[in-house]
Amino acid sequence: MVNRKGYIKTIEAVIAIILLLIFVYNFVPRNGVVEPTTPFIVDSAQKIIVKEIMQNETIRSGIIDSGITDCRTYTKLNEGIIKKHLPGGYSFTCEICDTPVCISNLTPVDKSVYMTDAFISATQTNQNPKILRIWIWEG
Repeated sequence: MVNRKGYIKTIEAVIAIILLLIFVYNFVPRNGVVEPTTPFIVDSAQKIIVKEIMQNETIRSGIIDSGITDCRTYTKLNEGIIKKHLPGGYSFTCEICDTPVCISNLTPVDKSVYMTDAFISATQTNQNPKILRIWIWEG
């Protein structure tokens, strides 16, 4: 009879430890990494801009054949597509690059900047593909 009380106390202790671990696991906050997300309006604008550039053969060949690196000087692209689809209250900059390592010095450091890019393949006359990168930020 005395040994039976010891077993019961041991089982009670094990159950208490299990309940405590369940409580701690469920109610202690986790320090997970929060993935930054692109706002819906910016994401939609980026997709529309890239889709329209990819479908417009004149602009695609202009990007490849022009030799321009700052797309803000390419009026058909800047005024015709990007500014037309840019959400209100947002600014942008863009670059036309020959290599995947392409950055812009015009993006603000104190704001969230959302980047998208498009690979513009070569034309029959010019076999030098380009990468068009667009940075968009609020402000």
